[in-house]
Amino acid sequence: MTNTMEDLRRACAERLRDTIHGREFDVMVEDVQVPHMIGITEVGEVHDEASEDGTLLDPSHNFWTTFHEDISTREEALSKIKSAIYTLRGDGILRITYPYGINAEIIYCEVDRMTENTNSAKICCPNCDEEFAVQLAVDR
Repeated sequence: MTNTMEDLRRACAERLRDTIHGREFDVMVEDVQVPHMIGITEVGEVHDEASEDGTLLDPSHNFWTTFHEDISTREEALSKIKSAIYTLRGDGILRITYPYGINAEIIYCEVDRMTENTNSAKICCPNCDEEFAVQLAVDR
């Protein structure tokens, strides 16, 4: 089976949810980069490329060996992951807000669970943690 960008979006959404969902970050103190966002390096620690071996940033990772495009460098893998994250943000699955105003430079992250339907996400009720699907596309 061949992995597609939608599979990458789903993989990134899972990792983002596990790593940054429900967290606040002071961007003046913490440099949050892709390896931090997808759980390769702890937020607040300096990222070391050696820690990428065997992870989604490694072009020899199983995900990339069955990807529909040829990914042979770390830079290509990082570029595809960034693209996936940007589309997740554009679709509202990844939401980054400034709870204290933009000048405070503190961000709050929320990441919804993706469903099999690419145009929907699962969100949790803040009161009871029950999950329900939300349609992201609007039919005209």
